[in-house]
Amino acid sequence: MSPVHLAVLGEDPARVPIVEDPFWIGRDPGCNLCLWDLRVSRKHAKVSQSRGEYLISSEGKHGVYVNGKRVPFITLRNGDEISLTPPGEASPIRLRFENALEGTFVPPGGSISAAWVERVRVDDAEPVLVARYETLGVLGSEASVPLRLVRERATGREGLLSVFPPVPVGAPADAWLRLVGVLAGAEHPQLARVVDGGIEPVEEGAMRWLVTLLVRGRPASVRIQEGPQAAITVVRRLRGLAAGLHLLHSRGVVHGSVLPTHVILKSDGGVVLAGYGRSFLRRDGTFATQSAAVGTDPIAEGYVAPEVAAPTGRLASPAADVYGLCAVGLGLLLGHAPPPVSAGAAAPEAPAEGGASPLETALRRGLDPDPSERPSAEDLGQVLAFVEASLSRPGGA
Repeated sequence: MSPVHLAVLGEDPARVPIVEDPFWIGRDPGCNLCLWDLRVSRKHAKVSQSRGEYLISSEGKHGVYVNGKRVPFITLRNGDEISLTPPGEASPIRLRFENALEGTFVPPGGSISAAWVERVRVDDAEPVLVARYETLGVLGSEASVPLRLVRERATGREGLLSVFPPVPVGAPADAWLRLVGVLAGAEHPQLARVVDGGIEPVEEGAMRWLVTLLVRGRPASVRIQEGPQAAITVVRRLRGLAAGLHLLHSRGVVHGSVLPTHVILKSDGGVVLAGYGRSFLRRDGTFATQSAAVGTDPIAEGYVAPEVAAPTGRLASPAADVYGLCAVGLGLLLGHAPPPVSAGAAAPEAPAEGGASPLETALRRGLDPDPSERPSAEDLGQVLAFVEASLSRPGGA
């Protein structure tokens, strides 16, 4: 069975593999999928592929309905139901897009079809790091994992390589490849871009590695030590980070380590979230890297959600990511780390003297000891947009 196909629903169900690009749908016998129905025009719709994603577009005046909504052009997702006739019409022509490759990591220059595997086998991994990358130096470390500056031999582009300690062969290695695939597809200006990654078999098990594009700047931890930053600057940076976190969360990824050391402040005013060493997919429910607990790192004190820092060692969650982001924001705003919050404690209050600014109030809400009381990354972004608007008005504090 082809990994990407259209399922024709109805009295005569069938699955038609998508084997060419573009893939036409219509009554024309030359179309890949020929539907003999007078309501369907020749080449009624076209499915094409771009950067690993499949797109559908309607032809001419004819509409294509995806999940009941008429669209001229849209990215198809696994499970999307397509109709070539209005949803209310009797006996609608219904198809379902099924993509077993969704979320699969496709190496740069690779084919998405070639990337399809029924199950990842660590034994099939080939040692590619030495052949593919030239090491230029060591820039630092993340949770005792060296960060190496590397240059891709084929393209000359520079990146940061992280090589994580091995884990036993099996589910953790599979989880790592799934995570790399999702991260590679989560492109956002405020997220360090994942461009390569994989596993290599070693005697101890599966060695995992990840390459992100090099981001030039300095970590927020250095800026915090220099003293408070203007509220308008902080809120603008946090809005972008909240949007990046929302994208990760919407794709099922928990970052797991939103710390000042992983927030890179660029010289042009931009900001990027890096440090995927403790990230994981929620459906896998485990850290792919099995690294040391982030709460044990002294530099993380004040920035780690209480439910994660507690001795129970609970996994991070989207709410823990939000906690970390709000704590980093307070660190930039106040010039020091917020005091650690204990699980079950009362929600932290802003200092009464002089009152709290709207930004500080919004950020302290994200430090609630109860994860269910914290805003989502999306909600936080909306609150920060309101705060930014108020600060941008003449006379805004």
